[in-house]
Amino acid sequence: MIKTKRFYYWILFILPSLYWVGTFSLAEDNTEESLPETTLKVKGKIPIEKDEQSSFLLSPIKQFGPIDVLDSPRTVFIIDKSLIQATGMGLQPFLDPLSMTFLVPSAYSSVNYGLGIAPFSRGYPSTPYINGMEMNVQNGAFQGIPMNWNMIESFDFIEGPAQAVFGATQTSSGVTNYLTKQPYFDSFRSSAQFTLGMYEKYMWLVDLGGPIRSDLAYRLSYQGIENGNYYQYVHNVQQNVYFSLGFHPSETYRADFMADLGTYDYTPLFMWMNRPTEALITTGLYPTGSLPSSLINIGTINNPPFSLYAGQLEPISRRILLQNPEGGGRAVLGMLQFVQKITVSDQLTFLDSTLLWYNRENLLQPPVYYCLSSAGDYEIGHRTECLLDLYFSQNNFPLTLHDLVDSGIEWHIQRNLEYVASSFFGSNVWDMVLSQPISWNMNNSTFFRQNIENPHAKFGGLWPIPGAPQGYFFNPLNGSAGSTDSFFYSIAPFIQQLICLNPHFDLSLGLRDTTYFVQATTPPGTPFILFKELSTTQSDPLITVGPSFKPLKWLNIYFSYTLEYTTDAAVLGGYSPVFDSQSFHQQDALYEAGIKCNLIKNKLFVSGDIFSQGLWLDNIGLNPTKTTVNGIEFNVSYSPFQYLLFRIGFAYQYGSENWTDVPHGPLETQTYSTDYAQLFSLALDNNSFFPPGLYPFIGWPKELVDGVINYSPTTGLGFTLGISWFSSQFLGYNYSTTIPPEFIIRSRIYYNLPHWQFAFYFYNVTDEKYWLPFGVGIQSARIFDYANIVPGMPFWIQGSLSYFF
Repeated sequence: MIKTKRFYYWILFILPSLYWVGTFSLAEDNTEESLPETTLKVKGKIPIEKDEQSSFLLSPIKQFGPIDVLDSPRTVFIIDKSLIQATGMGLQPFLDPLSMTFLVPSAYSSVNYGLGIAPFSRGYPSTPYINGMEMNVQNGAFQGIPMNWNMIESFDFIEGPAQAVFGATQTSSGVTNYLTKQPYFDSFRSSAQFTLGMYEKYMWLVDLGGPIRSDLAYRLSYQGIENGNYYQYVHNVQQNVYFSLGFHPSETYRADFMADLGTYDYTPLFMWMNRPTEALITTGLYPTGSLPSSLINIGTINNPPFSLYAGQLEPISRRILLQNPEGGGRAVLGMLQFVQKITVSDQLTFLDSTLLWYNRENLLQPPVYYCLSSAGDYEIGHRTECLLDLYFSQNNFPLTLHDLVDSGIEWHIQRNLEYVASSFFGSNVWDMVLSQPISWNMNNSTFFRQNIENPHAKFGGLWPIPGAPQGYFFNPLNGSAGSTDSFFYSIAPFIQQLICLNPHFDLSLGLRDTTYFVQATTPPGTPFILFKELSTTQSDPLITVGPSFKPLKWLNIYFSYTLEYTTDAAVLGGYSPVFDSQSFHQQDALYEAGIKCNLIKNKLFVSGDIFSQGLWLDNIGLNPTKTTVNGIEFNVSYSPFQYLLFRIGFAYQYGSENWTDVPHGPLETQTYSTDYAQLFSLALDNNSFFPPGLYPFIGWPKELVDGVINYSPTTGLGFTLGISWFSSQFLGYNYSTTIPPEFIIRSRIYYNLPHWQFAFYFYNVTDEKYWLPFGVGIQSARIFDYANIVPGMPFWIQGSLSYFF
């Protein structure tokens, strides 16, 4: 309640400030009418065309042709580079879970193990795309490697499942289409940047490009990162080189090549602060007590009750995470993409795009013994599209209509060889106050050693990974948790149409059918007794229908229906040999109705929608189950002149999990809070199921409010101020422990000179002692919410100096 009152006080302070800034800005310049290029674009073709020539890039709302955001029958947000910087994306060695909520309330996200590559949408990770091509070497936007934010120029964010042109292999709650940096065709440009922040944060960047000749241009960008962190034993050392080459010999043909190569030395954030209780959340007092390694156990058998060894409540530093300094991750990642556009006439265009994605990684988390080893996974995706702009008049047709058609075929090849150990779902056994981090190692327990080369243990026991360092083990039979030797290819014909029946009524229709040809076995090193294989052919359709009614030029009333079938996936997007037919037919559905208004000569954009969305739930090592999210959203953007944007958003979303058709309910690594375990003499890390039934989402605020002011002049002083408020969140399916309502304020101030920019980023301006759930909504990590809680970052400052030449 105290934090809620403080939130109201800050609102009372900010609202008069908004009026003063708006009045001052309008007095300064009241002649501008267009929306700024450096803010959230609510009207206009996507991406906004620059004055100079630029490479052609795909955008998800262009599947019907160059459609405006106002006219799209879906909820669409466009996030450009300045807003990526303003909200703090990429400032951490992980995708900041709150950065997107300052712009899109339904994008409230989790830390996603510190290795997520796309924000959430309505309680589940969105599907990532690069320039329109799906990235599938991932599962739930987890690819096991930090994101390279340097290559991203902007991204499009669409709520709900993908549409027919893009498609989706895995369960899709949203679309995040990253648009990468483009070459400079007008003149040579270059910049250098150095960033220094609290807690040993260092980043440096060099970016340059220009024309080689009139039809050929390039862009080269390098970024180095050597980041410590507010949290103990967390680091990210990263080197990335991005290159783009554009060849535009004529108006009828253009080709673009993009490449990225990165090396990574980082800390996977699988464990944060364990033993969350009401006392820890409200007073910062931690329940101490530990067992000797010989007595450590997971589950209910031979697991002593916590009351036998519980100690006193002790203060704990919010900087301490359950991180053993001997853990960590290393990886190499590469990307190649080639995009062509051939314009035959004003009515016919061909698009052709190929994406190659490669990653190799090894990571280890000793406290829970999570081990992931990938010898080198790759995917190749290729899509050819034929765009037709057809017009039928009553002279030779029964009625007049305009038909924009995007049809073609996409094929995909993917190879996965993963070794994953994930059978030790227990972290509350460790005392984070009275024991040393080096001792937080499940390998030292008798329970761990009993699983080594034991085919009767959970997930087939633990077996050495061939060619890996000593101490690296894997579970052969852990299903979607990851171990597999998998190869598949898919073929997907598609068609998407936008039929304009008259100036007031449009109808969008989409159809796609993806056929999968899958071969999967347990990986080499699996003992013969545990060997499994899978060979299957499966087909998954996708259907979209979206009528729009525009009674006025500035008003669009729309309805959207999407039905798609997707597949379950192993940890990096492959398929497990223990999957069954249900794993390849997971039904996702969206019903959405909304209204969009573009008012005051493109200065005020108002949108609202009501939706019901059904998704299949990814359960680690278990069969998927059904979920439903119902809600309403409301967003307002006001740009009185080119450099100023006011934005506010609200979302109410109620989600539930349906466990009535299976013999048990949801799994949690601990089904009650640690103080409850002490009070009733229960074991920690009991790894148990709840009974069958309907369960509201955990780690999930039902109400969210966000607001942003962004003043971004080309010269002089600019600033961004963002605020995000979210309601209370339960940590477990017994709904007894909650995180209370909280709010966060962030800001960025910068000063532009002709060749320089000085920028300061202020995180958590009011230094709130806030907490976040480890797993959000229906993300698989929610099973750890009674064993893992995220202490929010405090107030900190980061500064950047940029030179343009």
